[in-house]
Amino acid sequence: MTPKVSVIIACYNDKNHISETIQSVLDQTYENMEIIVVDDGSTDRSPDLVRENFPGVKLITKENGGPASARNCGAQLAKGDFLQFQDSDDLIEKDKIRLQIEKAMEFPGQIIYGPIRVFRSVKGINTFDPPMELLDEKEDVVDRWLRGWFTIPTALLWPRAAYEKVGGFDENLSPEEDTDIALRAVLMGYRLIACPHAFSYYRSSENPENGATYARNSQTQMNPRKFKSRVNALEKFEKILHQMNLMPKYREAIAIRYFTLARTHVLYQPELSMYCYRKFKSMSATGRPPGSLMNWIGIEILGLPTKERLADVVGNYGTKLRKVFR
Repeated sequence: MTPKVSVIIACYNDKNHISETIQSVLDQTYENMEIIVVDDGSTDRSPDLVRENFPGVKLITKENGGPASARNCGAQLAKGDFLQFQDSDDLIEKDKIRLQIEKAMEFPGQIIYGPIRVFRSVKGINTFDPPMELLDEKEDVVDRWLRGWFTIPTALLWPRAAYEKVGGFDENLSPEEDTDIALRAVLMGYRLIACPHAFSYYRSSENPENGATYARNSQTQMNPRKFKSRVNALEKFEKILHQMNLMPKYREAIAIRYFTLARTHVLYQPELSMYCYRKFKSMSATGRPPGSLMNWIGIEILGLPTKERLADVVGNYGTKLRKVFR
């Protein structure tokens, strides 16, 4: 008998996308599935749309507690041997789950992930970026993730036993709860096994008035609570590495992660950003930020905030010029 897969969709105020997301799961070529939508205290019509249009989907409603809370809630009620956590605006290719189950049979007990493609919906038309890279099986997942590689919850297929042993999602984190659980799993000895054709599609956010698209991460840059969660997640992971005596191995990668946080948020959250920058300087063996020599010199002469403001002005000016001469 084929294993049962529980697809757990955490939803909060996503009436514009939830139906399309559920349909992408219903269209799967793998049959032994259940779909659980956990509505995390939506104030729009999201739960009504699920009730009215998808009677075969199990709908759970709860008070708002964040994505980690919603996913853990769904996992507690799931009956599947495998768990897929899917965001309410992401889509999956029709063969995604079937291909991952086949791969899971080759690598029992391990976490299976597939490639992701970012897409944007402008005036009802989806456009897709090229697939993001999969890691080579010999690469150090922790090091690469800390240095910028990532995947998304939708792309992963978890054996239930692995999810339970890792301890589920940390409900104190949002965002970075997905990074936290994946890296904890890797440190506990689980492997991320690539399934090259099991595609997931990660939706970037939309501006419905002018069709412009923005990375969802930009919302985090301007949100103090979300930025603090990113810092908390990194400090938590740093503590775990110390406890496992792995800090020397990953010290430089952790330092680079702190620098990335500092640089990304410095225009919006300067105080916490400079805390991250000081962490980078204290941890890095060289103290030299990643990037070009000019980037390093600019930071040394102007300071990180001024250098990033200048880069932002130059970038915006270049964007305007490209529009004029396009």
